[in-house]
Amino acid sequence: MIDETSGAITAPEWVVGTKERKATTAAYTNDTVAPAAYILGRPMQLQAKFRSTELSSAVIQAVGTLRNGQPSPYGDLGPQTVTFDQNNHGDSPQVTFTSGQVNSSIGSKDIVFEWQMLSGTTIDGEEVDGASPIGKTDHRIYTVFRKPIAPQEVPWAKVLEIAGLMTVSLGDNPSAAAIERQIASGVFYSRWARNPANARFFVPSAVLQVRSLQVLKPWMQSGSFCISVTRVS
Repeated sequence: MIDETSGAITAPEWVVGTKERKATTAAYTNDTVAPAAYILGRPMQLQAKFRSTELSSAVIQAVGTLRNGQPSPYGDLGPQTVTFDQNNHGDSPQVTFTSGQVNSSIGSKDIVFEWQMLSGTTIDGEEVDGASPIGKTDHRIYTVFRKPIAPQEVPWAKVLEIAGLMTVSLGDNPSAAAIERQIASGVFYSRWARNPANARFFVPSAVLQVRSLQVLKPWMQSGSFCISVTRVS
């Protein structure tokens, strides 16, 4: 993705201490958790890296919810065994987590992951049982219809945000024709501005209508509404 002011949005999307600011209507900056996108009907896959100077390994999972506490449409991230390299500051390698569900509707959501250690082994060989919290990460996630094609294979984040605001009400498994009608109608009536509290990275305003129409029109003509981003750490 590309942010119109700061340029390319690169991985990792979340970094403890330096990239933790939740997405709001404030502009995206280098300390904001970066958005990510996944294709409709596919599981979420992401990578995470951990650090521990006391453990040699641990079984870690993440419980997914929306910011309001409702279950995430992607479900939870299933448990994975993580190893820690004590010769490298206790860092783990990148570990891939996969969601237990797929999202059947397009649009944008704020998804919170509560990371938990289910069990572990200390560097002295002691077994640690019982779930214990690690921390929470907060992400802006776009579920999009299909992967974009050239020349818009790297989309603007604001385009995904605006499109997500206009299509989130379409329901499960929308057709391409329904999405095109919804976006065309949404651009014409500036529907992204109707629920400003739901927007991220900009303050919705109907005055964006002409500019956004120019941005969205080639996307509609090419049948491209999305990009798949699978990196979070």
